[in-house]
Amino acid sequence: MDNLQNKRCLIGMPSASGLISAYTVDSLFKLTRPMPISLLIIERQAVDAARNYIVEIAIRMGIDYLFFADDDGVLPPSTLVKLVEDDKDIVAAPMLTRNVRDNGKHAICCFKKENFYIGDGKTIGKYRSVDGFDNSKGYLHQVDAVGSACILIKKIVFETLFKKHNGRIYEFIHETHITKEHGVSLRNISEDMCFSERAKDEGFEIWIDTRIRPVHLGSPKLIRFEQEGENWKPINTPLKSTSLLSENLGDFNPELPDTPNEDKSKENEDKK
Repeated sequence: MDNLQNKRCLIGMPSASGLISAYTVDSLFKLTRPMPISLLIIERQAVDAARNYIVEIAIRMGIDYLFFADDDGVLPPSTLVKLVEDDKDIVAAPMLTRNVRDNGKHAICCFKKENFYIGDGKTIGKYRSVDGFDNSKGYLHQVDAVGSACILIKKIVFETLFKKHNGRIYEFIHETHITKEHGVSLRNISEDMCFSERAKDEGFEIWIDTRIRPVHLGSPKLIRFEQEGENWKPINTPLKSTSLLSENLGDFNPELPDTPNEDKSKENEDKK
């Protein structure tokens, strides 16, 4: 990507509680910035309203890239660099659900769309989490929908959808379908599934970059997407340590400064 210094990126963060973890703040400070960056946090608003307002501000500012990050996520320092490098209209990182599902496992917030027959010759689209990714084919993978916890969106996408949907790109969809054959069928999708579906309807592709592994701040443990057979560095919880969580994400490897010469000399004298 050339001339990134002539581009601008807005980091948008909805925060319904108004409380943001120190881990999240730490990771934002340590993000490598490939272009000029602004940050907009919307507190104590419904998540769909917050996202739509962030999109509106991005358009008013003439922003080239909109990056959504959640207030309970911890991002590797190279996140933005890699997402921009991918050069996709919509590209995100795999984030696991905070809580385990009924099968006792965390699901990936990346989805495939399946059409379910509801009777009378009709179908409705519903979304299921993907099981994983085959990295033998590369680190970029197409999906039908993705959560917005760590996602980069190009200007052409949010401007197109904002205009078509009267400023409400993100909405919770609650539909009731009635057929004589099967009776009542419900279709409920979240605001980020709605965004994904509307983007796909306009011909935009949605990609996942598995090089980027954000941490979702679950309770009581920290969780991160990993693939079978991988041997990633364990994530340590820094309770009483100088090590920060972001230093366990693979991109930050600080070296301790050398001890001053005078201190070494004193130490040698003490040994004698």
